[in-house]
Amino acid sequence: MGMLDLLPIRVWLLILIALCAFVPARYAWRHVTDQRSRQWKALLADAPDRGATLKFALSLAALAGLAALAVFIHTPAAVRFAHWPRLPALLLSALGAWGLVSVAIGLSTGRIQPAVRGARSTYERERQPARFWSVLWNTLLSGVCLWAGLHL
Repeated sequence: MGMLDLLPIRVWLLILIALCAFVPARYAWRHVTDQRSRQWKALLADAPDRGATLKFALSLAALAGLAALAVFIHTPAAVRFAHWPRLPALLLSALGAWGLVSVAIGLSTGRIQPAVRGARSTYERERQPARFWSVLWNTLLSGVCLWAGLHL
């Protein structure tokens, strides 16, 4: 039995939550400490950057959700939830639904991130039309996840 086996699952979940919180926390911190964000009068005089404001709000919402999850994993309800027989089906269905939402967003914006490549590989319909059709791959993977989730 190794040293890593001695760590309880809650510690591993907290490490995973901290890793997921890194990017939104970094963005929120940079937004707050930015010189322009400290100068409220200058911000109010200029037209507000809606994209940055939305991204800041989404970062705060993600951090709040992750904090709630970190608290939730220490409750008796989390133990019951982890032993729920339909949990794997729920997780697969949620993954499939998230994938289909990303496909819909990709088709509407003209930018798609292949599910197997990660966030660094974004393809645009105008500049990379052949690679943009990796949207079909995302649709296929999402459909498989939904099918598996519904049939478990």
